[in-house]
Amino acid sequence: MQRLLYHAPDNPNQESPFDRAIVQVVQGQNVSIVSPYIGLEYLHRLIGLSASWRLISDVLEWLSATPVRERGAVYEFLKTHYGLVHHYPAIHAKAVVSRVGAYTGSANLTDAGVLRRTEFGVLLTDPCQVSEVQQWFDDIWVQTSPPPLQSVQELIAELNQISHVAADFADLKATQLESGARRVRAKLVKILGHEPVAISARGAQSLSSGSLAPAPATSAADKTAVTVLQTPSTEPSKKTQLISPPPSSSIATPTPLQPSSFDLDAEIEAYVGRNAVQGFTFEQLHETMRSKSPALTRRETYFAILESCASHPRALFSADAVNRLVYQDGRFVQSSKELLSAALKPLDDMVAAFIDDLSFDEPTATSVTTGKQEMVLAGMKQAGFVEEVGDGLQLAHDALWSPRLKLLERAHIRWANRLAQRSFKRAPGPMLEGASLGLSHLAETSVQAPVVEPAVESMAEGTDSQEVVNESRDHKKDIVFSHLAKMRHSMGEKINVLMYSLITDLVIKSGLSGDDVTRLLNGTYPMYRSPFLAMVTSNIRTVDIVADLDGNPHLQSLPLTRREIENSPTLRGLQSPARPTALTTASAPKAVRVRLKTINDADEDYLQIVRWIFTTKPTAKPSTDNQLLRTLEASGVYRDNLRRLLFDRATRFPKLFTHLRNSKLLKLIQSSLVHYPNTHSFLQRVVWQSGTVHPWLENTEQRRAELTEEVRASVQGELRQSHSKRDTAYRKLFAFISNRIPARERFKTTDELVMKLTQSKLDRFAIEYLLGIDGTPPGQLMRVKEGKSWFYIETDEQALASYKKCRTFVEEVIKRGAHLLHPWLKAPSEQQGQARAPSMSGAAQALFAPLQWEDRQHLELDTMYVELAKLFNERPPAALGLHDHQMQFREAAIAQYLKVCELRKSSGNKHEPVLSLEIHDGEQPTVEVVIYRGYRAYIHQYPKLQRYLANSAMKLRQV
Repeated sequence: MQRLLYHAPDNPNQESPFDRAIVQVVQGQNVSIVSPYIGLEYLHRLIGLSASWRLISDVLEWLSATPVRERGAVYEFLKTHYGLVHHYPAIHAKAVVSRVGAYTGSANLTDAGVLRRTEFGVLLTDPCQVSEVQQWFDDIWVQTSPPPLQSVQELIAELNQISHVAADFADLKATQLESGARRVRAKLVKILGHEPVAISARGAQSLSSGSLAPAPATSAADKTAVTVLQTPSTEPSKKTQLISPPPSSSIATPTPLQPSSFDLDAEIEAYVGRNAVQGFTFEQLHETMRSKSPALTRRETYFAILESCASHPRALFSADAVNRLVYQDGRFVQSSKELLSAALKPLDDMVAAFIDDLSFDEPTATSVTTGKQEMVLAGMKQAGFVEEVGDGLQLAHDALWSPRLKLLERAHIRWANRLAQRSFKRAPGPMLEGASLGLSHLAETSVQAPVVEPAVESMAEGTDSQEVVNESRDHKKDIVFSHLAKMRHSMGEKINVLMYSLITDLVIKSGLSGDDVTRLLNGTYPMYRSPFLAMVTSNIRTVDIVADLDGNPHLQSLPLTRREIENSPTLRGLQSPARPTALTTASAPKAVRVRLKTINDADEDYLQIVRWIFTTKPTAKPSTDNQLLRTLEASGVYRDNLRRLLFDRATRFPKLFTHLRNSKLLKLIQSSLVHYPNTHSFLQRVVWQSGTVHPWLENTEQRRAELTEEVRASVQGELRQSHSKRDTAYRKLFAFISNRIPARERFKTTDELVMKLTQSKLDRFAIEYLLGIDGTPPGQLMRVKEGKSWFYIETDEQALASYKKCRTFVEEVIKRGAHLLHPWLKAPSEQQGQARAPSMSGAAQALFAPLQWEDRQHLELDTMYVELAKLFNERPPAALGLHDHQMQFREAAIAQYLKVCELRKSSGNKHEPVLSLEIHDGEQPTVEVVIYRGYRAYIHQYPKLQRYLANSAMKLRQV
């Protein structure tokens, strides 16, 4: 079977049919690729989706068409994947083939070719045709060889010289021919299940606001740095011929004009992620980008950052812009819902004014007075909201309102009302259901306005009839697809009927318009995945009914169609993936159960192991070599090969894993990956890019981040549990602040302040914890405060009473002179620090804590501890005499202690216990109140109990 591929002329902004077909061929398969012109970014997408890959290309043409700054990246790609790319001079075919299908067409395998060019192609799924294409590829593969890396270097050097000469004539451009055709701006598809599913709309975007400054003018330095590449002529390109000697190990890496790994969009995204909260200026962003790519111009940086600031007039109607940042007071900052509403309001009013001024039916002459209006109007033209007709402008009834554009609430509502009024005026009488293509299309893609009669009723009565309209529209679609399902079940996939007759029949049965039925049948209905498609075959009297049922989200709103599917065993079988998993797992052992002879064999075995670990995520923790072998045998790799790869010391293959028996896990040896390019590529493109990575496959950065988190948790845990360690750490900060930080020094950010304090030899995690930046320590003594334009530290006078070392340090400084005390440090108040407590069981005297509690439960707990102490101090067991009295006292004490335990439990045990009971059974049962040995570290949490014990004569045994 064949499927023709092209961008729909009336809707070139949908998802790319070429990318959809290519992904269907590539996903999870062994792929063969042919293309002379390739984009590395798109090629990496295909590699990440495939199980394995090979590529045949005209490397000379590939490099000739590649910009200067990206040629180094192509060289690194050829070097990293040496042997997987063959050079075939003058090849011009574009094809992607696997065992499930073959794609061929005019589109180059670049983002521009797949997404932004008017191309034509075909998807083949007939087994005989697919096999023929694969055989054609295999025949060419055996006739060709990888390009010699030394020759590639020489070619790049020559092409770069040609590019420098071409730059001198960069301003000489041919006159551009104008055209009224709509530009293609397609989107990549998202993978859901065994086939790709179109991304009809982006998810909810992060809210942002603010308006940006005008685009910065290109400086003189920037103008000189811009290099415009013109395609070199045929004659000079023939000076370098690619030959095929074996690659030399002493080849020097070519020096590209810019770092080959530089990706402006990715770098800006990472920079925004790090700095959005505190904000940044355009100059800071541009200088950071220039440090990584010296040839970068201000204009390039400006337009790249605009994609993250969709509230700017220039980016408002851009399909790729998101509301991540706002531009406010000369700085880009993190967006918020309130700021976004304020920033969009003037733009909303401006777009609403354009909608009021223009018409859907006739062109209107419009004049703009400001540059901001020009930018917004140009964006509306580019996005298909406004069309140029003659000398005027006209609103386009089929424009698509994305979720982000619907934030222009006033303009959105005005558009819907104007369109509904237009449809009402154009209707001569009661309108037939679905008679207005513009209105029904808007209902699906923008505001979901119903047909005219419900719309007018809603406007007149102010009621919401949207739910009824949605049900009516879904029912009409259900009639269409249930009829197709019945035809597919009773007549098979190929139906002897004219497409025109089929469409006419469905229009009569459903009440939908002919255009709507056509879109449902060819899969171009906006924001909708048709469960059945109808395609014309080479015989125009035959139509193929193609089912797309697996994971189709719209089947739930089609009850008639679901019933037809349930009544057909054939259709029920199409609801599950067409290629069961058992086919791939069954073939894996056959492919790898061979003796290891070459490094490539080892690479294939390691790739099989890594893919199995990534897919199954084993939970076993093997502590012996035999247990590890039994676990990894499930990957399909032969046991003897596993033993040689993991444990044989005499093997000539570098080990990729080491078995840590103590920790019961495998550890990936990063340095050995250079010997196994296929395994390394799979780890880079698939495993490490995924959200969750198995501990056996973690890379260096991930393992370092895990260890860092362990250190952080350990440091903060020790400080949380030990009051004395907190006292010592705060004492170090006191000393450093007094000796090393001048009173007038200012810190613009908390990070700058923390970096300064790390010179005190305290760990950064400890400093952030003690200051309350990362967590809240018990009895927090110091916290970061924000002034008018800087950050400083404030000391808590009340908490200072419980930190003996810190209090002593402050007192010693005051003795030398009160003026020597740093402004960030505070002296104990008159009430704290004068009263001394009497001895308790030989305990050292300490200052009373202030009579303050965190909440009511805290106060009740302190009071209950005092009542428990009074019970023993005022009614000692020895004075009771009689056995019955002793038992009553014992029961009363236990009851009081249980109340304390229940209250601590209900408050989450956030306060340390101080007193406890010890029960002694025997001929004369007794009960004793005791105090925990470390009570001095937290007795300040119970100020009433602290005062009672100090003022009483009780002697408590420490346990």
